[in-house]
Amino acid sequence: MAITPQFLDELRQRLDASQVVGRRVKLVRKGREFSGLCPFHKEKTPSFTVNDEKSFYHCFGCGAHGDIVRFTMETEGLSFPESVERLAAAAGMVMPVDTPEQRQAVEKAKGLKEVMEAACLWFQNQLFSDNSSAAQEYVRSRALTAETVREFRLGYAPNGSQLLRSHMKDLGFKDSHLLESGLVRKPDDGREPYDYFRGRLIFPIMNRSGQVIAFGGRVIGEGEPKYLNSPETSLFNKGATLYGLDKARQAAYQASEIIVTEGYMDVIALWQNGFTQTVAPLGTALTEDQIKLLWRIVEEPTLCFDGDNAGQRAALRAATRALPLLEPGKSLKTAFLPQGEDPDSLLRAEGVRRMREVLDDHKPLVDFLWEQELAALTSTTPEHLAGLNKKLKQHAFTVEDDVIRQAYLKAFNDRYQERFFPKSGDRLYAPQRRNQPNRSTRKGGRFSFRPDYEVNKGGLGLRAKNQFEDRRSEALLAAMINYPILIEGYGESLAEIDFSDNELKSLRDKLLEAVFPEENLDSTGLKCHLSGLGLTCAVDRVTSATVYDHAGFVEPGLHLQQVKEGLNHFLDLIHGDRLRKELLEVKQRYAGDVTNVALKDEVTMKSQLLRDWENRLVDLDRFDDMMKGS
Repeated sequence: MAITPQFLDELRQRLDASQVVGRRVKLVRKGREFSGLCPFHKEKTPSFTVNDEKSFYHCFGCGAHGDIVRFTMETEGLSFPESVERLAAAAGMVMPVDTPEQRQAVEKAKGLKEVMEAACLWFQNQLFSDNSSAAQEYVRSRALTAETVREFRLGYAPNGSQLLRSHMKDLGFKDSHLLESGLVRKPDDGREPYDYFRGRLIFPIMNRSGQVIAFGGRVIGEGEPKYLNSPETSLFNKGATLYGLDKARQAAYQASEIIVTEGYMDVIALWQNGFTQTVAPLGTALTEDQIKLLWRIVEEPTLCFDGDNAGQRAALRAATRALPLLEPGKSLKTAFLPQGEDPDSLLRAEGVRRMREVLDDHKPLVDFLWEQELAALTSTTPEHLAGLNKKLKQHAFTVEDDVIRQAYLKAFNDRYQERFFPKSGDRLYAPQRRNQPNRSTRKGGRFSFRPDYEVNKGGLGLRAKNQFEDRRSEALLAAMINYPILIEGYGESLAEIDFSDNELKSLRDKLLEAVFPEENLDSTGLKCHLSGLGLTCAVDRVTSATVYDHAGFVEPGLHLQQVKEGLNHFLDLIHGDRLRKELLEVKQRYAGDVTNVALKDEVTMKSQLLRDWENRLVDLDRFDDMMKGS
């Protein structure tokens, strides 16, 4: 097995040292490092530190020192290959195979790095040649200092199809090296390879270790495209690379801030003005890999894009890509420049303090999404408000983490209610709430969406209770009919419910009988089967617009997770109703026999169960947000 330095570098990049060590040592963050009790000797005062930036651990007490591979070897008694294999599995990497082809690939990678470094030096020299006056003038126009030019190793690719190729061949590099590194391109018609970059200011792209792996080029004068990146190679994965990260990492750790801006010149302008914790994607929207890479440095990177439509769209694409990946504590912040400004122009016009104000005026991801969708709202008709509600829920339901998803649903709903119904408390699709008796009761400052079993046992109250139960039953059955795949998981719960309406009870029974023997029956086939059993009216009843208006999460064509969320809340409420009813019955029995100790204990037990349930009861706003509209 050939474990190359490149493989180990990738492994260390994917796994934080604190992540690996933290599985065996309780770590506490202290500034840029983590501290804990050393696992290699007994101590009462922590002298063991872990540094993610440098990817190592060190104990000032016993001198233990190493990286994640050594830590795994020492704490788990594994050999070097075994430790690497275990860490690779945790990082989602495939172990290299020791074959002639693999060894050749390793040598090729080493050779490509030499090629890229030699090309970078040539580009740098060309920027200061007599033939680069236009490129030099562009650099001066952007007010770049000599130090900045040297730090970012800026260069120039002169106009000419064979200049770089000829120079590299003089150094002993073959066309195959130049083709594999993306420095030259071979025409399909069989002509000689030609230089990939011509007439462009060159921005070397580094890996995290500061090694040149690719180039970006900005055209000088007229020409398209304005910016051009190296093609992807064995060294360069555009979607997993951030421009400027080699310089930004340490500063980002120190500042607990990393700024993500749109392009090369933005990074350079910000760096030159003291914002050295700045990176940029490479001409594309921020990718999932880049977001994860940012989160390894800080928990909430700041997206600082131009305030124009293009900047807003870029931020929205990044936000929607981040939503499924969100974890507790890890998110994005957005900060937009004034309309018509980029970092360079703002810094030159208004200075560093103004730039700092823009960054400090950032918005959390949830606020940014709300404002984007609100800005797209062209009318406040019920149809447009329903569309806004649907878009917000679609954002929330892409979040995979359950706790964060619920928090987003609640946050969106709160903003929606405050914006459009600040006084009435009306809910979307539910203008009839005020006229529905006993639909909600208030207890301890919280609302519970349920009928009241202890007030108004007859007349209007009883009708309201039955109407409410029927509505819930209709919604549950509609979900099963529209999404038969859910019956396997919810069929048992559905079977245990005591349906008060005979038509709905019959539909439930036939529904369960129809689906279980025919696991592949889809919604259309299920409806046909039920209609053949004489249940057409019942099916039409539970899949009507009236039901969807009160329980939008059961409509066809929704995200399955959204349907499950609504079902889970309904079933939870039914469980609470059952507890309440059982408590009322046992209280009535106890009232007729107050000396019965067993009944007294049962009242106490069921009262506690009901209190436990109510403590985790979803409040009305959150539940309605789940229930109203899709």
